[in-house]
Amino acid sequence: MRRLLKYPCKSGRYQAQALLIVLVVLVVGAILAMAIVSRTMRDRQRVLQERKSDQSLASADAVLDLFATRDIASVLGTSVCAPQVASGDEVCVVTGSDAAGYGDLAEVLDVDHIEEVFECSGTVDNVKLTITDRREIRDIVLHKDVPFAFTSESTSGTPYTGCSLTLKFSDISNNIAGVLVTKIYATVDATGQITAYKPYDNDDVTGYCLNTTTSSCGAPWTGNWVVATNNNIVVDTETKTVGSNTYVLRSLRLLPIGADMIVDGDYSAESCRNGFGSALARAEVNCDGVFRAKKMVLPTDSVAPSVFDFLLFSGGGSIQ
Repeated sequence: MRRLLKYPCKSGRYQAQALLIVLVVLVVGAILAMAIVSRTMRDRQRVLQERKSDQSLASADAVLDLFATRDIASVLGTSVCAPQVASGDEVCVVTGSDAAGYGDLAEVLDVDHIEEVFECSGTVDNVKLTITDRREIRDIVLHKDVPFAFTSESTSGTPYTGCSLTLKFSDISNNIAGVLVTKIYATVDATGQITAYKPYDNDDVTGYCLNTTTSSCGAPWTGNWVVATNNNIVVDTETKTVGSNTYVLRSLRLLPIGADMIVDGDYSAESCRNGFGSALARAEVNCDGVFRAKKMVLPTDSVAPSVFDFLLFSGGGSIQ
């Protein structure tokens, strides 16, 4: 009888242990399940963040790509891009801020259906394009075989006697490279409109050799190629008089040959500054709280095709 009474106690103890094991298993399982759910949610959030980040960056790229196709000099002179900084570089900010969400951005980018530009919906109100009209040549990256043009804001009534511009080339990606410098002169009225072009002279186009190791250049940089001392080029920016017409240096084009490089410019005097510079465009996009920005340095004037140069060579400098 005494032995029979012990079995129920032992059986109850086993049941309690089994129940404890079950509880432990349930707790561990719950913890693992919560960890899996938490990680899944974090992964999902990370994927969404990366998607929004990619969409924001793609939208910023699209804005800059469209802006690069515009006549930037004319955009800088419009009412939608009125300067917001009076001293130094002129800066204007363009946003999508009207009732339709497009604002001045559609006009600046010259896009009819601007909503198609952006990767994530509802971002037009969160896009900002900042355009800085830099009135000097600094830290301009030139890519091999890609021309870059600087445009002057000078008028024909502006004298630039004894003026020159020193172009300094650095970070040349090859030991020996070349730069083709083309100068285009024009008569410009008081409103900035070109009225005629000066026919090319031989010295309007000059090829320079850049050497990062020595002070001389060998073949194929011989003949009419001019060795740039210390990789610096001095460009005459004086006005030119032909007959009764006075022409100002309206456009300065640089064509790097054989290497990428960076160019900076110094004027011979402060009074010689004639507006040569570039536009720094910065596109900012906020896609559902994910902010991305990208910037690009662009010439204020597009490079004319070769048929335009041929017209200057053979057409007497006048465009009908």
